[in-house]
Amino acid sequence: MSARLEGSSGRSGFSNAGVWIAVFTVFSNLLVLVMPVYMTQVYDRVLPSNSIETLIYLSLIAVIALAVFGGIESVRQKLAQKLSARYELTTMPVLLRAASAGREGADVSATVQKASVVKRFVGSNAFVSLFDLPFAPLFLAIMFMTHYVLGWLTVGGMVALSLVTWLNQWASNRPMEQSGQAQARAARFAADALGRIEDVRAMGMGEAMVNRWRGAAQIAAVLSDQAGHVNASYYGLVRFVRQTLQMLVLGVGAYLVITGKMSASLIFAASLVSSRALLPVEQMIGASRQISEAYRAHRDVSATIAASRTIEQRQLELPVPKGLLEVRKVTYAVGSSTNESMLLRNVNLTVRPGEIVAIIGASGSGKSTLARVLAGAVAPTAGDVKLDGFRLEQWPPAFRGRYIGYVGQDTILMEGTVAENIARFDPKAGDIGIIDAAKASQAHDFIGTLAEGYNTRVGANGVRLSGGQIQRLALARALYGNPAILILDEPNSHLDSSGEETMLKVLQAEAAKGRAIVVVTHRANTLQLASQVLVMDRGRLQPYAPKPVPVEPVVLRTNGTTVNVSQPSHAPSELRGAQS
Repeated sequence: MSARLEGSSGRSGFSNAGVWIAVFTVFSNLLVLVMPVYMTQVYDRVLPSNSIETLIYLSLIAVIALAVFGGIESVRQKLAQKLSARYELTTMPVLLRAASAGREGADVSATVQKASVVKRFVGSNAFVSLFDLPFAPLFLAIMFMTHYVLGWLTVGGMVALSLVTWLNQWASNRPMEQSGQAQARAARFAADALGRIEDVRAMGMGEAMVNRWRGAAQIAAVLSDQAGHVNASYYGLVRFVRQTLQMLVLGVGAYLVITGKMSASLIFAASLVSSRALLPVEQMIGASRQISEAYRAHRDVSATIAASRTIEQRQLELPVPKGLLEVRKVTYAVGSSTNESMLLRNVNLTVRPGEIVAIIGASGSGKSTLARVLAGAVAPTAGDVKLDGFRLEQWPPAFRGRYIGYVGQDTILMEGTVAENIARFDPKAGDIGIIDAAKASQAHDFIGTLAEGYNTRVGANGVRLSGGQIQRLALARALYGNPAILILDEPNSHLDSSGEETMLKVLQAEAAKGRAIVVVTHRANTLQLASQVLVMDRGRLQPYAPKPVPVEPVVLRTNGTTVNVSQPSHAPSELRGAQS
């Protein structure tokens, strides 16, 4: 409910700021007439009468009006900046909530970047100039009041500029989209290299990563250059049309004055007014690329927010889960649902409170993908994952997350203190709950050896911890808040024999508390605790049924009797090494 109120309040504030920009735009466009009116008064009143006093008073009034105009323009720009900041503050929380809930099928980081594109546009001059566009008919009406010939001449200029605008959009749309895709690809390459900078440095991959990025960046630069050339060409055409029209207004105006059909004082005033009537159109063409990008970005962001709010409206607060996890006919595919892209195929699984289910299998068989699906990190392509009889997406994400503990294959601590990481950055977390989770994971003692204990900063800019220490903190984070379900993807991969023994004790203790536990493992010792052992093979989950492995017979001859004493190994191939 609070999220909905926050969103409603943000949208109301956003609308109010837009209304005030519109109000100030009215006064700004009225004050644009100061110079044309000043010029006509000088020609009609000052020059015929040679009145210096009239000139002084007219000039003083004009200066004051222009000062007000400058102040209003400044206020409009400040309001646009506030509107830009408010847009970010109202949309980013919704997008981040949608990302944490797994509601966005596409790349969430790309959607966040699109929100930044809209934010920059809202704070720009191009956005403010959009408010000037509706006032073009006002200046057009003034041109008709001056003389209908000048009015129709201005209409012709507007039509010509509108046609140029449409042609510009048509010609540049495809290059702009291709350029945006290429730039996003280059940005991903750079992010990959920076995210694994230590691996890159250790294996001397720096030059290869630079070349990889440069190739994508060069393609993006070429496409961007093509789109820029199109825009520049049409912008030059716009300037030509506008300047030509302004010249024609002066020329036709002079002709009308010579023929006695218009006052001479209106020539330059008409030129200024016609220029102002065409200025918004010219600005739109000059900023057409920026406007087009912002429009597409806003469309995508709005679709994500609308989908998120629709799901929120359907969700109810369910009872605290007991921990019954059911998987029925789950399939997960990347991209199109072809056989090559299917990572999970018709998976069925039931884990009851107090059970430990161990999942083994070869690398790449789909074990980690299944763990992510069970934890709600990704949504299945088909099938259902249910918690206490309700599909995971039917649980409010924040509420559901409190009762699921998850340790992924790539364990990462976020930037912050040890305590903040264990508490999942919950601002209401109590010290007792944090310490209990650390003790449950057997991490409390080693935390005490850190320089600042629980206040030690970890993550990208913090203290460097060993792989085993990181895994223990990740387990403590998973145990925080007494979750009903634990999904652990190789939680002992970086632990030594002592650490693994401690891990087994933790699993036993948590199962005794009624936790439903799923462990993806390559370690044989973990299987001893499991109520079920399942094998993942090319995306299919099957009961583990060991088959005798043929071995060379060992023959002993005793008193002329031949005895075969060979014993086949029943351990799966991926565990024999661990057993030995």
